[in-house]
Amino acid sequence: MDRYPEHRFASSSAQQYKWLEQLYPPLFERIRQKVLEGKFYPIGGSWVENDANMPSGEGLARQLIYGQRYFESRFGLRSRVGWLPDSFGLTGALPQILRGAGMNYFFTQKLSWWVYMGYVRDSTPDARLQE
Repeated sequence: MDRYPEHRFASSSAQQYKWLEQLYPPLFERIRQKVLEGKFYPIGGSWVENDANMPSGEGLARQLIYGQRYFESRFGLRSRVGWLPDSFGLTGALPQILRGAGMNYFFTQKLSWWVYMGYVRDSTPDARLQE
């Protein structure tokens, strides 16, 4: 971070920050300082990068409650960016849940995989037989 001061950095999962805080306090303090300077962004708002398809709304809400509380207690701010880059499904309630957790943005990457990979049904032998 010091080597490239013009760059901005981000990391998710409050649990990972907690491990840094417990195991590497000097590094955690450096990151905390960069957060305060606006050069490092705690994103995601949840305790871990959770599945967003199978858990109940209550389970997702708890992930965000614990994650956002941690970020607020350590950095004085809550994450404004929902972050689930490796999700294999998303509940339709996710926008409402994220908004309720104080987030204005959401980032994922698998919503457009079909553009590059083709539909899954097109690549399975059974699907071709049924067409």
